[in-house]
Amino acid sequence: MTRPSIRRTLPAAIAATALGLTALSAVGAQAAETESSTASMTCVLKVEGKIDPPIDLVTKKPANFNGKDGTAACEGTIGGETVDTTELGSWGVNADTDEPINCASLASGFTGTGTSSIAVTTVDGQKKTHTTTFSFQIAGGLVVVSGGLEGTATFQPTEGDCQNTPVKRALVEFAVKTKT
Repeated sequence: MTRPSIRRTLPAAIAATALGLTALSAVGAQAAETESSTASMTCVLKVEGKIDPPIDLVTKKPANFNGKDGTAACEGTIGGETVDTTELGSWGVNADTDEPINCASLASGFTGTGTSSIAVTTVDGQKKTHTTTFSFQIAGGLVVVSGGLEGTATFQPTEGDCQNTPVKRALVEFAVKTKT
């Protein structure tokens, strides 16, 4: 049995280790997420979330909508980098009504403000997040969004019907452009 010379094995082992460390560094670099204050994106954002307190027939209280782990299908740029349109991003939103609401308010309308956080991957593999504030006006399930996001949205109760049971959860879908 012939044994390979140490002169051949050692450089190969060093090269393999260096390649492994380089690959780990690249994976670590891709996993790091950075906040970007600039974004010029067109997005379809979708998330289901909790309404607190639930909206019912009689009670009029300001309400909060909190949606986490939603999806973001975006195109455009974030932080000067092109968004990878083959990768689905994520979206979270937190919105508060400006006034007390009840079930009748869903048809008659109300206003509020919110914070949106869109996370996407760029074509070079960077993870970037854009957080912005927006205002909304809702009437009959149609939502008009303005401020850091511009466009329209829909609001669809997913738990509760406002007739027999309070609305505890809803699905929102935004078709918006970022405005920075």
